[in-house]
Amino acid sequence: MPSLNLRKKVLVVEDHPLFVQAIGEIVSRIDAAAEVQGAHTLADALAYLNRGGKPDLVLLDLNLPDVSGLEGVTALRSRLPEVPIVVISAMDDPDRLRELEQSGIRRFVSKSARPAEIIESIRQVFRAAKGGSAGHGAGQPAQEEGKRMPLSQPQYEVLREMATGKA
Repeated sequence: MPSLNLRKKVLVVEDHPLFVQAIGEIVSRIDAAAEVQGAHTLADALAYLNRGGKPDLVLLDLNLPDVSGLEGVTALRSRLPEVPIVVISAMDDPDRLRELEQSGIRRFVSKSARPAEIIESIRQVFRAAKGGSAGHGAGQPAQEEGKRMPLSQPQYEVLREMATGKA
């Protein structure tokens, strides 16, 4: 039976609290009613699921304190087979990217991408999780209409610094 709760739930699995907060801000601008749950390790994410958490979208870093690479994707995919998983990582190895595509992720977003690209990629997948459609790849142009709220200069600076790997 479908849930009567229309609020989208987003699970952000990322070990940098500031990045979790920035992603939460992005999601809030896309949908103010969305609920964002942060997890700083894979164990935290699995504990959230064990407590009954049911995300509609997962945003996952590949390098967590307790797991690295595809292990996190595999663990979450086995628990959430129908939920879109977006990997947001500083890893840009082409062989690893192919492995990620084969693992069933919805999209890969490089932390080294321009902040606007990161934001747009999250926007596309979030909107697709709400019932639209989004393809694979971080560089696809948006096909949506509507007013977009720009980030403030301080928010932009924080996201830019985080995209270069700074905490």
